[in-house]
Amino acid sequence: MPVFQKDDVAIELRWQPLDGEDASLERQCAWEVLVELTTRLPAIGRPTSTSDATSRAWTDAASSALVGLVRELRPIMRRYPTDDAETAHLGAFLLQIVTLVINPYLDRWGMPTREHPAGPDALAPDPAMAADLGAVISFLRASATALASAYRFPDVLADVPESLAAAWQIHA
Repeated sequence: MPVFQKDDVAIELRWQPLDGEDASLERQCAWEVLVELTTRLPAIGRPTSTSDATSRAWTDAASSALVGLVRELRPIMRRYPTDDAETAHLGAFLLQIVTLVINPYLDRWGMPTREHPAGPDALAPDPAMAADLGAVISFLRASATALASAYRFPDVLADVPESLAAAWQIHA
């Protein structure tokens, strides 16, 4: 199960795939979430250097992708509710991702903007912002891998051939 690490705090967010009559619905939910994660995370990209990791353009683009992800997860969670408070349902896991990982990042660092203040430091956010963003992205990638494994979907984020990754200059 994926672990979110922030400074000295680590939380493991868990869910238990359902079986029986609800398993098919939950699998559909998992597929929709996996599609969102695997199509949005590559759009966030990964910084190719230290200067990229602290550039305002990169953090704003990544923060915008996180806002879009939350916007897409909400209707998915509504379509696939849980009626069993005793079970660590996938919907509860998704709600935890939003409330414990993504929203606190957005609350701390603010929503991305297109307008930046003038000055030499305008395009260089706090390095802690880039570190927090890296932790969120790493956790979301681990969540995508865990979903793919639990529901036996292809892990498209992990299955990029090395030669193609090199050709596209994808950095792990």
